[in-house]
Amino acid sequence: MEVFKVATDSLLTQLKERFQTEDLSMLRAMSFFSPTALLSEKQVATENDIRVMCDFYGIDTQTVITELSEFRH
Repeated sequence: MEVFKVATDSLLTQLKERFQTEDLSMLRAMSFFSPTALLSEKQVATENDIRVMCDFYGIDTQTVITELSEFRH
């Protein structure tokens, strides 16, 4: 488990060094739509989590949150 934590910390540090804050926000928002996240009850997106992506694509954040919730049930 310790190796995993170190590797994850290293990966996050490298991402922060290589990408702009906006890019990281978009990647974080997109992660809520990965197959693993879509099938997980634990990873629930909030409006703030996906706002950057919704704004970029011009879609309503609350609508996406509602549809994600309906998909999981």
